[in-house]
Amino acid sequence: MSSTDIQPLDAADYPDLSERQLEALPIIFAAPTLKAGLEAADIPKSTWYRWVKQERAFAEVVRILRTQAFGEAMEDVRRAARYAAQTLLSLLTSKSESIRLQAAREILSAAFRATEVLDQEERLQRLEEVTDILLPRDGR
Repeated sequence: MSSTDIQPLDAADYPDLSERQLEALPIIFAAPTLKAGLEAADIPKSTWYRWVKQERAFAEVVRILRTQAFGEAMEDVRRAARYAAQTLLSLLTSKSESIRLQAAREILSAAFRATEVLDQEERLQRLEEVTDILLPRDGR
């Protein structure tokens, strides 16, 4: 998560967290590394690990924030992929034959991988449908 994405945590939403934890979490998750975040929040490493290990509510909030941060990072990668693809496509018209060849290889390789993933998703969906018929759930 970038620092612009971090919102203060509301004590009403997290009644089991201490004020110190509520203040520290946005600072920690805005930092580029856990070490930097702990330093910025003035939280000793031992305290962080004790909170995560011994306080279930704290550990759950950390899990949620990590999931959100990962999701945001993946969205950034997804958006950047369009620009990367445009760059590769533009290299297909390069004056250099070796650059055109490498760009073509990369595009074809990505296309084959994407096709394989889509094929696997379709096969998995069909297997799940058959499994649902053969081994019904929900008391059907």
